[in-house]
Amino acid sequence: MFWWTEVCYFGTLCLGGVFLLPENSNIIFNNNYSESEMSSKTYSVDFLKNRIVGEKDGIEALKDTIFKIINTERYKYDIYDWNYGVEFSDIIGMDRKLAVTEIENRIKDALSIDERIKNISDFQFVENKNSIEVSFTVESIFGNIRESKEVSI
Repeated sequence: MFWWTEVCYFGTLCLGGVFLLPENSNIIFNNNYSESEMSSKTYSVDFLKNRIVGEKDGIEALKDTIFKIINTERYKYDIYDWNYGVEFSDIIGMDRKLAVTEIENRIKDALSIDERIKNISDFQFVENKNSIEVSFTVESIFGNIRESKEVSI
């Protein structure tokens, strides 16, 4: 069967001569709505045992989110949107000074997708033989969180 659409008079959308949108303007729109914040409740994950162990909310849920974002390689897993995670794999072999700058910028970029996070600051770096340890403060609507990550270089 062949389906088609055509434009009837005044730009109205039609299908086989039948109007798809109402012609009268007696439609009453309900503008009585209010915005509410989404809950931050999520599953509580024991990352050492790889098990879900309950639920978390608030700052504890945000800590899990931060951990998951900075430990997920961006573009690697089809299940995640391309805005989720951090690109660390191409930092391997990079000049150390450039790597430090890139790590900071990429962490800020990755965590900026979460509306609960207001700012990421106070970056500190410790250079090891084959890695750089980075620690930073996440300023959120719940309070400050100190987080760290070891990045191979």
